[in-house]
This record gives sequence, C-alpha cells and structure tokens, in this order.
Amino acid sequence: MTAVAMAIIGSSGHASRIVAPVIAEAAGARLAGVLGSTPERGSALAQRYPGARSYESLEALCEDSMVDAVWVAGPNDRHAEHAHVCLSAGKHVLLEKPMATTAEAAQRLAEVSVDTGTCLLVGFQHRFRPGHAWLRDAVQSARFGEIGLLRIHRFWPFPYFPEMSGDPAASWRSSPARSGGWVLNDIGAHLLDLARWVLDVPLELVCARTTNVRFTDVDAEDTAVLVLQAPPRVTVVIETSNAMSSFPGAVELHGTAGWARAGGTFDGGGWIDTDAGERLDFAAITASEVYGRALADFLGALSGAPPHGASATEAAETVAIVEAAVADRMTAPVEQVPVD
Repeated sequence: MTAVAMAIIGSSGHASRIVAPVIAEAAGARLAGVLGSTPERGSALAQRYPGARSYESLEALCEDSMVDAVWVAGPNDRHAEHAHVCLSAGKHVLLEKPMATTAEAAQRLAEVSVDTGTCLLVGFQHRFRPGHAWLRDAVQSARFGEIGLLRIHRFWPFPYFPEMSGDPAASWRSSPARSGGWVLNDIGAHLLDLARWVLDVPLELVCARTTNVRFTDVDAEDTAVLVLQAPPRVTVVIETSNAMSSFPGAVELHGTAGWARAGGTFDGGGWIDTDAGERLDFAAITASEVYGRALADFLGALSGAPPHGASATEAAETVAIVEAAVADRMTAPVEQVPVD
C-alpha cells in the first residue's frame, strides 16, 4: 500500500511538537513537506525529517502533485483560509480545531469539501481516548437510561507548555480576532465536541457566562461556563478555564437508570466510577498516541472507511456555539453591584 504523502501547515508549537513526529511515525503516511510561518522556520522543521521539503508559499504547496493531504496546524484565524485553498486544489485536509473563527467561514469550508469531493476532518482528539469511547458506548446502549445531564469540567492553566511565554499578550491566542475566543477555543471547543460525540446529537446554546478571572488585561475570556440543551431532554454544562487550577478533568453522565463519573481521561488513561460501585481504569495513553489514532482514522477515511473523527458539519456546529458564546460576552451589559 502506497503511503499517503502529507504536508504540514505550521512549523512551531503543536505542528513541531505533535504533528510532524506523528506523521513521521505513522503507518500509511509519510511527511512530504512543511509550510512554516516563515521560509526559515519551515525549512528548519523539514530538515529534521529525511525526504521532507519546505515550501515558500501556500500556492507552492498546493502545486506539489506529490502531496495527497495536508494537516493544517497554524493559528486559528488562518485555519479556514488555508484549508479552503488546499481543498480547492484537490488536497484532503485534516484540520486542527477550531475549524474556523466564524460560523459563516466554517459553513463555506464544509461546502467546499462537498463541492471538491475531498475529505475534510477536524482534529478533536479527545474522541480517541478510551474512557470517552466507553461513555459514548454506554449512552448508545442506554446503560444509564435516558440521559438528563452531561457535565464536562476541564481547567488547564496557561501557559500550557514550558516553551510558551507566560505573557498572554505575546500570543495570538489572547486576541479575540485571531483566536475567535481564547479558552473557548483552546479548551472549550474540545469539550463541546466531546459532548456532541458522546450524546451523538446536536447541541444548542442556552446561555454563556464568560469572564476574565486572572488575565484581566486581555480582551478574550480566560474562564467560561456554558449551558446547552440536546434532544430529547438533555442539559449539558461545560466548565473551563485557563486561569485557575483544578482537580483532573471530569465528565459526568446522569440518567434515569444510573450515572458515571470519569476523571483524568483528558490527560492519560484515567478512570470511570459508576452507580454500580465499579471503578474502570484505563491504560495511560500519551498525546502522541491519541493524535496517532486521529491520523489513522483520517487515513482510513481516505480509503473509504467511516470516520470516527469530527465531520465538517459537526465541527461547524461547534464553531457556531463558540461564536454565540463570545458574542454574549461582548454584547451583554455589565451590571454594577453596589458594595456596602
């Protein structure tokens, strides 16, 4: 079987730390090239992988007939543009979340994928963690009866990695225009997708509370609580922050016939407790292994297998929810409460 030749858009951060090594180690794929934020950065990453070349421009990448697919991993505000050009050139795309920073751009991108007959999947890697798969299977089998409440809690203090600056003003992530929502897209988009995937139904935003708890000098939110609804009668609560410390991320399912509470499933194997008094432990899994599973799923989709990853339609729904939550924060009046 011929390996799928993949190029990367992005040359630092996630692209360098995860994307490039995952492609290089994957069965069925090879790293063909890199488009960096500058030619020098792209060249530096490409030189670490034999056979990979660097591109001077997006057009040069798309003109490379040897490239079958592109993993788009640059800043949020360039996702839709980069993916649109690649899809229009006949390249399949594995796109990092968020799919776009506006619902309109996300919808256009989904349409381009259909019109060009190309594959577009969006990289919500938490679908590929074993504890989360167990929760989805439990919902599908009605183990807990009719689900009435799904709560997902995950805090992850900024900076996320040692090489990142602790000054949010130094990062595009804290810019509303470039990020489309700071914690809501860094962390919250993953949680929204996970909720949609576990329940296997669309979500609708009921209300949002977003604020700045720690990073008060930036315009984008660092903490958010979202309340959503899903058919038939499910309430979904998402709690996330990059400003505060917390216990390991938790996912709770409450139904008419039982409950489950997952802990630590975002950062390793984790565990699940149930109303039956059982504790299920899951083997530790690294971030590279999780992304490796996401890549394998993408490669399978190129061969015609039903994808496990997020479709363009599902990812566009998440963009619309984030956009609505950000709009609530930007337009809601601030009530001044007198203090005695």
